[in-house]
This record gives sequence, structure tokens and C-alpha cells, in this order.
Amino acid sequence: MQYRRTVVSAAALVALLVSTGLQAQTRSFDIPSDAAVRSIPLFARQAGVQIVAPADGLGGVSTPAIQGNRDVRTALGDLLIGTGLVIASDTGDVITLQRGSVTAAPPAGPAALATVIVTGSRLAQFDGDSPTPVLAIGAEALAGRGGGISVGDQLSQLPQFRATFTQAASTGIGLGAPGQVGLNLLDLRGLGTTRTLVLQNGRRVVSSSQQLAQPDTNTIPMPLLKRVEVLTGGASAIYGADAIAGVVNFVLMDNFDGMTLRAQYGTSQERDADSRSASIAVGRNLAGGKANIAASLEIAGRSPLGYSDRSFSVGQSPFVPNPKAGQPGEPTQILVNDIRWLSRSTGGTLPYGPPFYRFAANGSLNPADTGSRSLLNLGISEGGDGTAPVAYNTLLPRNERIAANLLGHIDLSAQTRIFGHVAAIEQRSAAFNGPILSTINISKSNPYLSAQALTVLNSYGPTATAPGFVMLRDSEDLGIAGESVRRSTLRGVAGVKGSLSGDWSYELSVSLGRVDITSTSLNNLWLARIGNAADAVVDINGVLGNRGAIVCASRLAAGGAATGNADIDQCVPANFFGNGSVSAAARNYLSLNTAADARISQKLLGGFINGDSAAWFKLPAGPVGVVAGFEHRQDNTRYTPDARDAAGLTGAAGVGAVNGSLKVTELFSEFKVPLLAKLPMVDKLELTASMRTSDYNLSGVGRTNSWGLGGLWQINRQISLRASTQKAVRAPNVAELYEPVAPVQVGVNDPCSAQNIALGSPTRAANCAALGMPAGFRANTLGRPITATSGGNANLTVEDGDSRTLGVLLAPAFAPGFAVSVDYYRINLKNAITKPNSNQIITTCVDSTSINNPFCGSIQRGADFNIRGITQQTMNLTRQFAEGLDVDATYGFALPGAGRADLRAIYSHVLKRDDYLRPTEPSFPSQMVERVGNPRDSLTFTTNLAFGALQLTHKLRWFSGQWRGDPADFVSVGGLPARNPNLLPQDLRRTQAESFHDLRASWQFGKGREIYLGVENVSNVKPPPGIYGAGFGGANYDAVGRFFYTGIRYDFQ
Repeated sequence: MQYRRTVVSAAALVALLVSTGLQAQTRSFDIPSDAAVRSIPLFARQAGVQIVAPADGLGGVSTPAIQGNRDVRTALGDLLIGTGLVIASDTGDVITLQRGSVTAAPPAGPAALATVIVTGSRLAQFDGDSPTPVLAIGAEALAGRGGGISVGDQLSQLPQFRATFTQAASTGIGLGAPGQVGLNLLDLRGLGTTRTLVLQNGRRVVSSSQQLAQPDTNTIPMPLLKRVEVLTGGASAIYGADAIAGVVNFVLMDNFDGMTLRAQYGTSQERDADSRSASIAVGRNLAGGKANIAASLEIAGRSPLGYSDRSFSVGQSPFVPNPKAGQPGEPTQILVNDIRWLSRSTGGTLPYGPPFYRFAANGSLNPADTGSRSLLNLGISEGGDGTAPVAYNTLLPRNERIAANLLGHIDLSAQTRIFGHVAAIEQRSAAFNGPILSTINISKSNPYLSAQALTVLNSYGPTATAPGFVMLRDSEDLGIAGESVRRSTLRGVAGVKGSLSGDWSYELSVSLGRVDITSTSLNNLWLARIGNAADAVVDINGVLGNRGAIVCASRLAAGGAATGNADIDQCVPANFFGNGSVSAAARNYLSLNTAADARISQKLLGGFINGDSAAWFKLPAGPVGVVAGFEHRQDNTRYTPDARDAAGLTGAAGVGAVNGSLKVTELFSEFKVPLLAKLPMVDKLELTASMRTSDYNLSGVGRTNSWGLGGLWQINRQISLRASTQKAVRAPNVAELYEPVAPVQVGVNDPCSAQNIALGSPTRAANCAALGMPAGFRANTLGRPITATSGGNANLTVEDGDSRTLGVLLAPAFAPGFAVSVDYYRINLKNAITKPNSNQIITTCVDSTSINNPFCGSIQRGADFNIRGITQQTMNLTRQFAEGLDVDATYGFALPGAGRADLRAIYSHVLKRDDYLRPTEPSFPSQMVERVGNPRDSLTFTTNLAFGALQLTHKLRWFSGQWRGDPADFVSVGGLPARNPNLLPQDLRRTQAESFHDLRASWQFGKGREIYLGVENVSNVKPPPGIYGAGFGGANYDAVGRFFYTGIRYDFQ
């Protein structure tokens, strides 16, 4: 109800703003004659606009006084008289200045000498002054620039990001992760989503998951977005924990005056996976320009896409052991197409084979079709009539959202502004993963059993003399199991900011956020009722009312009297022989939906002061810049599972309840020290320093300290050098500490199995023997899911990270309109908090120097030595390492006539990306780069061409090839020879480099008005065999294929 009232109120406000008109208003100015470096920022604050000015154009320049109520543009023109500065472009809320006459707008993208105040620091500065790399992306480069509905998907295509948790990687089912379906989280450098800090207007945002402590980018108010700033160096000292890999800051408009309508629709070449969105944003300046209020309402959705909807995924193509392995030229593993379970089917299979028998839809029992090849030791066949493991799975989840935002500010005086922001977002997502497998014991006297089936059972060896039999059934007619997630987010921000004496300013704010999550397990099954329904008998005497009726034996035994046990009293017999044979009444008795609830909340109080030492002293190059502030944050997570799931009564994971909290109080400061200026070879030389101390309420953490140092050497207008070093400390978050312990189905490839024993480290065979494994042991678990448990760890300690960056910025005079930055980064993270997956656990156990390591203790084996369970727990391991180069280049130039071209290339080259997982060998690397999902080289290249009202855009996304699996199998890692170069067929060991092309054309029919159409993945590039463009690791490929979209934007003047 609270959410609905907020949305209704926001919609009413939109209507009110439309009805009252949207004419621009004048503002009240009180600006004394002063140096331009101070008067222009003061003008921007009083005018409520953002002004981009050239850093080298402000030195030594003074501006006249501006007083009284004035039109903003007229007043700015008067302010610039005699300065040599002119207005180069004006988008309504962003005004760009440059020196001299204007012939064309400057190219988009970062330039070394002129941009905006940025995320890299709370010190007021231009982004060319930042000692750490900052990637700035305007909202117009994102809105209406693709067929999807998530800004997170667009950002994850940038080379600095990894597609770890995009929409296509968020089906979440079967991962012990209720509530994750539909999330879209950001991951810089592939170091994990928890090490990328996401901010909105420089403030933290409440997490959207009880397991992954990061906000969902689907909650960002796109209609009011101004720009996105990506700080790709460590920033924990400035912004706190989680900024190990970097910061992504979504900056919203703060002075929107007008009304903008947007609508877009898209669909794939196959006429599925369609997306649609519509939004309205309304803003108005009030009280003579002393106040502004803006509101937005956005509705967006995307239809699901299933594995069965694409030819490359419908049959699943996994690698499995090659029966001919060991023969000359034969690889260890081969690719199997159209995989099917041998012992499972939707109608029921007798699992005693070979030969296997299956029940057909008419109830007859027939020999199974095992396809072109039967791989008995894996329990699968290539083709046939067994259940296809992914036939029902979701590639891209259904996702719907409605979001309302209200923000504004009031200038109480020229020095004081109060501001606020309220947001309400409702999201609904769903994904499916197939029918639940049931193991059913049935008597031969079951009245639903056909005479033909009984004859076969009596002549089939394993069941000939037995009174009953076992059947494995993927009960499609009881419903396809899945998960539906509803997320309701409420967030409010209120604060005050203003100017103090001189150049000092302040800000104080409070932020409250809450996310309520309901995760519904769809088409769940009552486990005990399966046996009751299968135990069907004939009511010969009509005890339950009808003579000769088929009834449940349990009800008949009770004589029809109420027992108080709903499993008996409500029992309905079920015909399980053949798909579609279960009646509606039996389905209602057997299936149910269960729901778990979670609430995540955040309270944040923070403030800072910002200024310089000009009133007290100045260094020869200028005053010292200072920021000092505090933050107090409290994060709470509560998770309540459905009681029936928690008790193990259903087929859903029995996730335990959680109630955890984290409190931290932090003090921070920043300094910018100008050392030299306006000297030969030294146009500017300055140092920056940042410090943060954090006091946690966690016994294993306590007090932590982070610091950073940086330097900028601007040689001249054309060349700048920058460098930074950071000492970062990240405390475990609520999710890592208190994630619910849950059973999860996983697939494992036992390294101690005979076919794998020689494929690991030199110690593998000895360690398997030390575990008691007999010689020649062959595991029966490959291709068969086992149950692991996954959860958090309340005993975690802090991570320690060191990061360094070194870069150069060039804007050569001989190439007007061209700018490029090249930055080196190095991140070394010790005591890293991570959760190894099941195969990492079992492999690291036996590939370490001995079995005395924490991984071996996490594995449970049965009396037959096969793996029966694995404990996947968050833990502090050794370290993670990332090193590479980033390049960001822009070039804008005029075309013949009235045309213009703007080019931008963003490139990343990964030198190293290693995890060190072996406690007994802390210096041995596990190479992560060049695995699927982690290319070594990535590039996006965007070309914008403008010919009057017509604009054409081409976007290229390219990444290099990747190994299918651990690179150590194919190439030398850690000084050791390749473990098994012949692991896979030669043509499938490594994927090829891949390119994706997107096209867009738009026609502008007035200022802020355009109609556009576009095509994504023009070449209809499909994922390579065995990769699906979805899930963890493969989502950098495209599962949808060629996609068409069209839309309109209409600004009311």
C-alpha cells in the first residue's frame, strides 16, 4: 500500500506540473566582482545549472558583479564580458564554455583540459585534474541507445566491466540464491560485484539482494539521469568499503525545467524477447528560480527467452568424457549435442537399465529411445526421448518495473539550499528451470497401471518378481518449477548544503532505504504427498462413498475419518503413468507455491565541508584544497523462508532464516596541494591525499584505516601525467556475513576419478590416495547433480587491497578535437573474501601440496567414495590480482557541409588477472583472464555522424578469444607445463575473437525531439557451441540475436 500511494502521488505531481506550465524562470543573483575561478562556480550554484569551463581559461581572469533577479542566460552573458570565454553549447541544464569564437560544439567524451566536477574526489575540480582515471558517459549516450531496458546491461558492455550479473546472468535458480532473478549488478575488472561501489549523486544506495550487497541498476531513474561517472581506480579512502575496484556514480539532474516524454519498443528477429518502455519527466523552476521540483514516472518491461527458443541452446551442448580417450588423436572430452537423461523422462522411466523403459502418454511401457549414442557412465544420451536438462530453462528472465521519482531543492538564501529525493520502484521478475524430479515407489497392483505395462514389468528382469518398482519422473504435468520475485524499493534523501565564508561549502544529508523482497517458488511439490498419491487402490466396498472408485490407500485405511493430517485427509490419487496423466485434482493436491520474504534496510547520515586555505595562506601555486567529513551507516538484513520449505516438506531449497546487521562510523579527509604552476614544463603540479578511518561493530573487523595519494603533472595544455596509489580495506558486508545457508544442486567433475587423476598437479594422485580413494576409482557423479550447501560466514575478517594507477592525457594541438587518455592499473587484494564454487573446492583440495587444507574438509564422500555433498562457504582466501591498461580516445571534426563526426574508442587490455586459492601454495596463480567471460582484450568503438536533423550511429563491441575452461589445461600457468593440452577437440579449445555491430538512425524534428530506430547485433552473431549467452561466464555473448527497436523522444518547450 505504501508503494502504491507513493506512485499515485508522483503521478499526480506530474499532472500538476504539466497543468501549471513549464516556462523558464529568472533567478536571484548576488555575485561580487571576483576571479572567474570562484565566480563561475558561484554563478552555477545560484543559477542551478552545470557549467563546464576550460581549466586553463580561468586563471587570471576576473568577472563583473551580477546582482538582482536576472534571466540566467542574459546574466551569464554579462558575467563573461571581457573574459574571452563564450558559450559553446547549451543543453538546458549543462552549459559548456570555451575560449574564443564558436564554430561547432566540442566532441563528446573526456578531454584533458575541460570537463565537469567528477566522482574521483569530493574536492571541487575538473576531471582532467583527477589523479585517478574517470570515465564520464552522458545520459544521451545511454537513453534510447539500445533495445534493452537496463542501464546496467549497457554499462557492462564497456571494456572495464565484466558481464557477471547482467539480465542474462540473473536467472538465479538452482544456485541457492532465492530472490536474485532479474537483478542487474556491476562488476569492474572482474573482481566481483561486491568490490564495485555504486552511488547515486555521490551517496550509497540500499542493496537489492540479501545475498549480494549491491544495488540493482534497474532502480536508477533513467528519465532524470544526467550522466554516469566511472572511477576505475581504487577509492576506498574517499568513499569507503566496496570501492576496491572502483566507483560507479549515477548523477541526476538537479535543475530540470521542462517536460520530456519517451517511448520505445523492440523485438528480436524471432519476434520474441520483446522490450518496451515509456517514461515522463516533468520539472519546473519556481519562486523566481530559487526552487526546482522534478518528477518522473517510468514503466519498462522485457519478455522472457527460453533455452528452447534458440537452436544453439535447445539441446544443451556440454563437454563430457570421451569414451575413446587415450587413443591416438582423441581428446579427453567431447562435445555432446541434444543431451538427454537416460533414467529420467516426463512420463516416468524405470531406472534399472540398460535397457531402460519409459511410460508413454497413453500409459504403455516401452523401451526407451536412447538416441544416437548412450553414455551410460554419465547417465546421459545424445538424442532420444529422455528429459532434456535445459529444455524448460530460462535464458533471459521476464522483468517488469515501474518507478516513480520526486526530487527538488529550495534556496533559502544565496548561501543555503535544502534538497530532497524520494523514489519508489516496484520490480517483478520470473524464471523457470524445469519440472521437479520425483522418485516414486509404486505397487504393481496400482489400478492406474495398464495391462500392457504390467505384462512388461512381469517380464523385465529387475521387476519381474518384485511386488513393486521405482520410477523416476520429471513431472511436467505438475507444473514447471521456477521462481517469481517481487522487489519493492523505497528510498528517501534529505539534506542541506551551501556556501560558508570565502570558498568554503558544506553538505549534510540523511538517506533511508528499504527493499522488500518476496521470492515465490512456483510449482513446488509436497514431497510426502507424492508417495500418498502413488499408493492408489480400489475402494471395493465404497467406504469413501463410491464403490469401485480409485482412492488413496491412506484415506481408505483411516475409513474416511479425519486424521488431522492434511496429507492424508486431502489425499487425491494420481496416475503417474505417462506425461499428462495427472488429473487437475491431483495436481492441486501435490503442487503448491511457497514464498520467502526478505527486508533489507539502510540508514546513512553523512556530511562534509569543502574549501581551501585562501583565507589563511596560499602556496606559490595556489591555496590548499581541503575536505573533511563523516558518515554513519547501518545496514540490516532479515530473511524469513517459507516454513514449509525450511522444514524440508517441499521440493524447494530449505534456506535458513537470517537476521543480521552491520554498523560503521567513518571519518574521512582529502587534501589537494598545488606545488607548482605556470612554469616552463609545469603548467600545473599538484598532489592529493585522502584518509579514512572506519569503526565497525563486527568483532572480527573493529577499526580499519584506508589512505590514498595521487599526483597530477600538467606539462602544458596538450600533455598531462597522473598517478595514484591507494591502501584499501574492505570489511565483509551483511550478505557475506549472514547469507542464508541453503541446499543447492551442483554438477561436479571428480578430480580423483580415473579419467582425471593425471590431469592436475603432480600431487593430485598422492592426495587422492591419502583421502582413501582406491586405484582405478571411477566416479558416478559426472552429469548427475549432487546437493551442496551454500551460505555466509560470520567469522570473516577484512580484505586488504593495494591499487596503483599511472596515466597520461593528451590533447595535441596538431589534431584539434582529439583527446586520449592511457592508464595503467594494478590491484593487489589480500585476504580476499570469496566463495569458491564446488569444482574449485574439490580440485583445490587434491591439487594442493597436501590434503591439510580447508577445502578437503568441505567435501563429504559416501561409502562408495563418490562425492555426496559439498559445503560452499564464504571465506577469506589468499589474494586476487588484476593488472592492465585502459585507453579512452575521442575525436570530433566537421564534415563537408553542415555535417559533424564524433568518434570514441574505449579499449582495455588485461595483463594479469589471477586468483590465488591454494592456502598451502599462496604464490601459485589460478589464471582467470582468457576464461570464457573474461577476455584479455576488449573494445567498444562508437561513430556518430550528424547531417543536420539526421544522425547515424554505429557501435562496435569486440573482444578477444577465450579458453574453454581453466587456461592451465592448455598453456603454461605458474611455470608449470600445460596440464592437458588435448583436453578438448582442437577446434573447440578456444573461442574465436568476436565482434558485434549495432546501428541506429534518428531524425530530429525540433530541439529535444527525435524519432529513431536501431538494430542490435546486425550480423546476428550467435554464441559458440556450448556457450549460451546467459548464466555466469557466458553473458558477454548475445543470446537474443538480431534485435530491432524504435522509439520517440519529445521535449515540450
